[in-house]
Amino acid sequence: MSSQSISEETVKKIAALARLDLTPDGVRTAAGDLGKILDYVDRLSSVKTGGIEPFHSGERPLTALREDRSDYFKDREGLLPKPYFEDDLLVTKGVFTKENP
Repeated sequence: MSSQSISEETVKKIAALARLDLTPDGVRTAAGDLGKILDYVDRLSSVKTGGIEPFHSGERPLTALREDRSDYFKDREGLLPKPYFEDDLLVTKGVFTKENP
């Protein structure tokens, strides 16, 4: 089994997107852990599954979920306090900015 290599720079980018504050030791540990995860996924993808029927546990098939539909929320003002709306848009924290969490 070949070991996947994840650079510390990649780990830092992932940590920033996930809003994680990793120490230098944490970055090294995460790089090793992510490499192990990728190795495991490679191992799983090599399993031959052709001709195997999907398994559904329980009595209810997976398609027994509710119908996917959208509903208009009539009480928008009751959802969040007024300052969270600007120009009829919902204001949220930025994902790709350096705002305080």
